[in-house]
Amino acid sequence: MFNTTSSKNLVKQILLLGSFCSSLLFLGCGDDDAITLATCSDGGTYALDYRPLFFQDTRIWLTAANGDVGFDEPLDNLTFGIQFLNFEDACEDEYTVSFASYLQGGGSSPTLIAENLFVNEYAQVPSGSVLDQSTSRTSNGIVNFQPESSVVITDCPPIDSVRFWLNSIPFVGQENNPPYEYEYFPAEDVLIITTQAAQVTSTDAIMAIRTEQEGNWHGLPIDLLTSQLTRNVSFSTLQPLALQSTTVAWPTDISFAELEIQWINSITGQRSTIIGRQIGAANMLTALLPPDAVGPFLITANWTDENRYESAQVFEEWPTQVVISSQIDAQVEQYTYPTMELTATGADIVEINGIYTRTEVPELCFRDYISPLTEGPQTLRFPSFSPRLRDDRLDRIYEGALQENVTMNFFHYPAMNGSYLWYLRNVRSQQGTGLTWLQSLEYEQLVFPL
Repeated sequence: MFNTTSSKNLVKQILLLGSFCSSLLFLGCGDDDAITLATCSDGGTYALDYRPLFFQDTRIWLTAANGDVGFDEPLDNLTFGIQFLNFEDACEDEYTVSFASYLQGGGSSPTLIAENLFVNEYAQVPSGSVLDQSTSRTSNGIVNFQPESSVVITDCPPIDSVRFWLNSIPFVGQENNPPYEYEYFPAEDVLIITTQAAQVTSTDAIMAIRTEQEGNWHGLPIDLLTSQLTRNVSFSTLQPLALQSTTVAWPTDISFAELEIQWINSITGQRSTIIGRQIGAANMLTALLPPDAVGPFLITANWTDENRYESAQVFEEWPTQVVISSQIDAQVEQYTYPTMELTATGADIVEINGIYTRTEVPELCFRDYISPLTEGPQTLRFPSFSPRLRDDRLDRIYEGALQENVTMNFFHYPAMNGSYLWYLRNVRSQQGTGLTWLQSLEYEQLVFPL
């Protein structure tokens, strides 16, 4: 489970408490800001595989259920690969694990930290978990960036339309695809398609062209991971595409709807191609399939009523019907920081995003807090800021980030089966392969502002 090879260079991060100070003082013997920890009767060990964001994450600390901090250390964010943390004499089986990043030019000055502080927090993390910050994702993680581009297709017959999907569906209200334009020059038999710069969230794309005379679709497959969009190709190299459709059943009384379908063109390579998109709660979904697109297919839906919803379903073959729904229901009953009372049904995970910012003084703090959920009423208790960095100003913006501009995200993963370890490894850290990776793509999500 643990990467012992990469951990050989991390001995300085492994020897923590008990080895240096018999009284178990936090941050070394005699520090004025030391925290005395309870001595563990069983001499337990808490272990964690983790990888910080390269050049970004700068600190990690663990918080016990009673609020005590049992580990607070700088991160080795220049080390490639998974790092290993072994917290000796640990009294808990799980901790809240916090990662912080901030500007490092002036060391640990509270003034500089307050200008750009980002914190990711994972509650109730079991020993033996994996937390890979470099690959953590939400439902739509950015794959790469594509600059402004032009695709020139020579020897092209007259065409009547072009379809080109590049971006996966973002949250409602954001623009999804970069605008693209095309112009056909009949004298030269040339079609030129231009696109604006875009963030790309799938590994592959198809530029689809329909001929005017026959009405047939032809596609240009593009590898977005290894190449730029700009190219010059002959129409004869394009592959035929089949127009496929399926019926869609939406929830009632929705105010916005958006649907996208991707073909999983490689399970082992974790690659996908967007083959269809539509806006509106239409009862029919169409897609353009390459000859070898036999499945699996990932269909993602966004819709709103009084809240925002998202669901993603995987079909082994082209479906005859797609039913869009969500079983998640949640509400916040009472919130007085640092304690939140909530009730949730049908959800496995809550992700709470908050931001604190001021324009009159340079202050910015973003917090992303994740916790497993049980059915029904429950209580969340948010951890304190790193004791080693603690400062009145930093405490204020750190706590303020989960009191202003807060968004609640509730998730259900069918393949999770109550295993938080599975979620941390396969969803947040993207360690899954093959069928496990495919299963991690299926989820339901409920989003609302606090």
